[in-house]
Amino acid sequence: MASTTEKKEKTAPAAYVSAEPYKPKNKVRIVTAASLFDGHDAAINIMRRIIQATGCEVIHLGHDRSVEEVVNTAIQEDAQ
Repeated sequence: MASTTEKKEKTAPAAYVSAEPYKPKNKVRIVTAASLFDGHDAAINIMRRIIQATGCEVIHLGHDRSVEEVVNTAIQEDAQ
């Protein structure tokens, strides 16, 4: 007796399928920074490039930044 195996393809529910890619109404701004001796420099740079490739504006403050500096910049730049 031969058995047949049917493969079912997984598809997203209709509610999640869109013909057009999502485009935000307003420009998205993100602030990135690293604390002193954080060790995540490469990861932050990779994520910054990925985020920029999606069309977001990234404001990178660099290294050795305090929480206060990051928060003040986020407020000043109207980051989301």
